[in-house]
Amino acid sequence: MTNPALLVQVLSEATRDYDRGEKLVAYQSIPTLREILLVEQDAVGIERVHREAATWLREAVGKLDAVVHLTSDDVALPLAEVYREVFGGSSDRVGHGPRKARS
Repeated sequence: MTNPALLVQVLSEATRDYDRGEKLVAYQSIPTLREILLVEQDAVGIERVHREAATWLREAVGKLDAVVHLTSDDVALPLAEVYREVFGGSSDRVGHGPRKARS
């Protein structure tokens, strides 16, 4: 894809640190990119990283009743819809954040 305005990255336990660090910095260097969504797969949680002028801001939501507002496409994205098939309507992981690796 050329000239993306929105990028969605689904986080995994194995690559979470890389995705939120080095890879995120690389994404932020794309001139046309206005928003990045970092989506948890093991828990309800989306972090929206968005450009305002020359600054990148972060906004995190972690409850099924939350809504992420995408300015790149003027869309409201309910987390309940994002995670409907993931947790089958269950809210047992709501607000728990990402699962921690077991030692």
